[in-house]
Amino acid sequence: MDLIDMVWFASAITLLLFHRRLARMGSLVGVGTSIYTFAACLGTLLWIYIFPNEQMLALKQDGLGGYIISFLFLFVTYSSVLVFSAALFIGLLRLRKQSGST
Repeated sequence: MDLIDMVWFASAITLLLFHRRLARMGSLVGVGTSIYTFAACLGTLLWIYIFPNEQMLALKQDGLGGYIISFLFLFVTYSSVLVFSAALFIGLLRLRKQSGST
């Protein structure tokens, strides 16, 4: 994942400075990878809380408040990053359409 982040960063800098097509594709791939990663994290989080294993059940017995608060915190965190990444992906596609039509 770190290599993808470095390529994404280099593509974004190149896109800002030179508006190259390859940089635009690199940025789209980076954002798409980010969307996939956070969607997988969100899916895993939901799976763990819907079908808990022994460790999660032990945490639930310690206190239901912390169990619910940790779920809400992680859910909001992953969801907000997922929405931000999706908005960035849509913005990059619109930028491509605008620069392609001029």
